[in-house]
Amino acid sequence: MIKSTHVMVKPGSVIFLQSFVLTLGTSDGMATYKLDKNSKYFEATGTYGWFPNPFGSWGTEAMKALWALITSFGGQMDVVAAFDGKIMVSCNNPTFGYPYTVFAENGDARRHNYYEGEQHVYYDSKGRLFKCTRNVDTGNKEFVIEVCA
Repeated sequence: MIKSTHVMVKPGSVIFLQSFVLTLGTSDGMATYKLDKNSKYFEATGTYGWFPNPFGSWGTEAMKALWALITSFGGQMDVVAAFDGKIMVSCNNPTFGYPYTVFAENGDARRHNYYEGEQHVYYDSKGRLFKCTRNVDTGNKEFVIEVCA
């Protein structure tokens, strides 16, 4: 069985005043969208693990920090959501261990493991809130990233 991760990104339920250029990357490629208050949601499904590093063309410090952190403990990336090319959230379903996310911004990266139904929040350097929730799994590990800006 191929391990897969499904990620949905949507604007927050609170007042959403900003827009972001959202890039969703998987082993199948990358797609770019405009995430704003009128967006319903965007989604992507990635197959377990990208290797080698597919992000050379993105070249941001945040992506380099994210990749360095994940590979330092033997992890790989399934689905990555990039917000304006500066804030990255990687959602992963490892072969062993718990599904996890890594949030990276400006060279700083933080990792959280998830049980089904668990949520972690991240605040970026501008105080914007990113809520990551692992939903009940279907055939994939299911994550929702809600952006409250």
